[in-house]
Amino acid sequence: MYLKKVDGPRSVKLPDGSVLSVSDLPESSTRRWVASRKEIVVKAIFYGLITRASAIERYALSEEELENWESAYVLKGRDGLKVTRIQITRQP
Repeated sequence: MYLKKVDGPRSVKLPDGSVLSVSDLPESSTRRWVASRKEIVVKAIFYGLITRASAIERYALSEEELENWESAYVLKGRDGLKVTRIQITRQP
């Protein structure tokens, strides 16, 4: 088995004891973003697996979109990343 050279760590240990690795990240060609995939990207950034800049470049995200994911995750966890939850909280 050959390991591909990556910049930074290959994996990080999360506070709950689980391990998040580079192979757990969504494919760079991902276009359909469900809450679980958003959560993985946000956790990878928060715990230092990837940088914000590399996530923006890898997934073709805007700064604003990633910032919205991060704030929603901090406030509500995975539920905050669900599209239906975003629609409910944006209603006047």
